[in-house]
Amino acid sequence: MRKYIFDDAVKGTFLEAVRRSGLVTTSAKAVGLTSRHVKKECEEDEEFAAAFQDALVEYAESIQAELHRRAVEGITEDVYFQGVVCGQKINYSDALLTTLVKAKSPEFREKLSVDTTIHGGVLLTLPPAQSQQQWLESTKPAELPAHEGDDELEEANIIDVESEDA
Repeated sequence: MRKYIFDDAVKGTFLEAVRRSGLVTTSAKAVGLTSRHVKKECEEDEEFAAAFQDALVEYAESIQAELHRRAVEGITEDVYFQGVVCGQKINYSDALLTTLVKAKSPEFREKLSVDTTIHGGVLLTLPPAQSQQQWLESTKPAELPAHEGDDELEEANIIDVESEDA
């Protein structure tokens, strides 16, 4: 049994508030509910859930219409001279126009790139040893096969260091 009233009148008031503000929690509070009540009602009533989604779409479209009006049609503002209105001018918003163009035209959107360089090494793990002897054998460094010229290379890399302590 529900402890809150969410009849058709309350639903209508809530949906109208969502259409105006786009804010679910604020709209729910305006009719004495919480966003949790709205979520529960959406789960139980498919028709209400569809109406709720429609209200959110209507709000989004009203915002786009306002962006268009300010960017393309402009806003009329009074022009003052010595404190007296002497005319009017229309101001347009380049920033809002840029936002509209990016939203509607993919070719104008910024291209994002991510550097995926990974620094580090590789961790090799050995299977568990069955005995101590197996473990000792598995930890011995592997011997690399000899190549021609290795002796000369090894001799060239030897550094003779004399110790003062000796």
